[in-house]
Amino acid sequence: MLPTWARFYFWGVHGIFGEVLFTAIWEYVVSKRLHLKGFSSLWSFLNYGLGTLLTELLHELLVALKFPLYVRLLIYVLVLYVWEFSAGMILRQFEACPWDYEAFDYNIMGLITLEYAPLWLIAAAYFELIYHYMKQIDKRPSWKRETVYYHYSHKYLRRLGIKPLCGYISGKNY
Repeated sequence: MLPTWARFYFWGVHGIFGEVLFTAIWEYVVSKRLHLKGFSSLWSFLNYGLGTLLTELLHELLVALKFPLYVRLLIYVLVLYVWEFSAGMILRQFEACPWDYEAFDYNIMGLITLEYAPLWLIAAAYFELIYHYMKQIDKRPSWKRETVYYHYSHKYLRRLGIKPLCGYISGKNY
């Protein structure tokens, strides 16, 4: 798996991109203008980066406890709402909260809105998918993986009494 700092960066950038994309589409749905201007805040980078790192830990715990996917998704949405509300309260103390849901019918103190629950559920399922693949990423450079693979595969073939074929592997002549 990637180191923590790289995952923090990935989740932060991924979150900002998703927010800009969502707000651009939302602006089109509301105003029918094709400007597709999305927006975000640098606070969102910290919010998404740290919040999703904590969600990774929660994921590992829920999987270890054998919670089914649909239960994990509902728990993620609840935790996400608590995280968004808490982060909003902290940022509001410094007059730095970049979001305000006062215009929505089912908002709580303008910091969260229950109308986004289906979208957060989709985001939670997307997290499960991305995190599944992220856990499979090997930190080693590709040239080391290929060398190790080549070395061990040929060692195994020799043990079986099979002479390894010489030739190109990933563009390298061995």
